[in-house]
Amino acid sequence: MKYILATLFLFFYLHGQSQAIDQASSLVTFEISNFGFRTVEGAIGNIDGTIDFDAGNTDLCRFDVCIDVSTIDTDNEERDAHLLREDFFDVANYPNICFYSEDVVKTAAGYAVTGNLTMKGVEKIVTIHFTYSDLTFSGTLSVDRLDYGIGPNGGFMVGSEADISILVKTF
Repeated sequence: MKYILATLFLFFYLHGQSQAIDQASSLVTFEISNFGFRTVEGAIGNIDGTIDFDAGNTDLCRFDVCIDVSTIDTDNEERDAHLLREDFFDVANYPNICFYSEDVVKTAAGYAVTGNLTMKGVEKIVTIHFTYSDLTFSGTLSVDRLDYGIGPNGGFMVGSEADISILVKTF
């Protein structure tokens, strides 16, 4: 019995520290241009998944997280309903945006995690630069929504580049 407990302890110790996501305090926000002169801001909540983070050994770090697209909020109910339809996020067929890490490295400003971001059934490799302090991950990235087939192609109503900020609190 002692051998089994020691083995389990060693396994969990060597595989980083799994951290539960505090959904009430975690949020993904975004900004995207609208009509070329305005900016639409929004948020998506319900972040769920697994985070294994060891600041001393990035080889043990893993991120496997998804957000529930149906929680999108731009402070405009009509726009929010439109964003859920087939021409934008198609939430009926693709209810989540997910990120699975491949590599985490320490940088001068914090960390960088590279992995697969999947939106609307399209998977692309992205890098998220983030900091970690007091059980809180804070990161940023920019994505081209057209790479994921989100919204109309071209036009000047909606910009193509979305700036994304991620705040994930854990416990």
